[in-house]
Amino acid sequence: MTRRPRYPHPDANQPEIVQALRACGFLVLDVSSTLPTPDILVWGYDLDSQSGFWTAWEIKTPAGKLTRSQRMFAELWPGAVQIARCAGDVLAAYGRN
Repeated sequence: MTRRPRYPHPDANQPEIVQALRACGFLVLDVSSTLPTPDILVWGYDLDSQSGFWTAWEIKTPAGKLTRSQRMFAELWPGAVQIARCAGDVLAAYGRN
């Protein structure tokens, strides 16, 4: 019998961040229960360039740290996943401060 992989529970601030981004018109895909990393994928438009693009985010509380597997992923794919501790971190990546 094969065991299904166990993924961590979402960080406490994840629902708040996802709700804030969706309220701003972003498409947010919560993949935290299906992938070991990242927690969310976000589609939005950069206000300066008016171009749309995807970003991948690992959500952490203000004091949260990356797990071993998250650190390993970041080392294999540098820059592929960013860390969001609040919705403002994601908004800044899209030129919305």
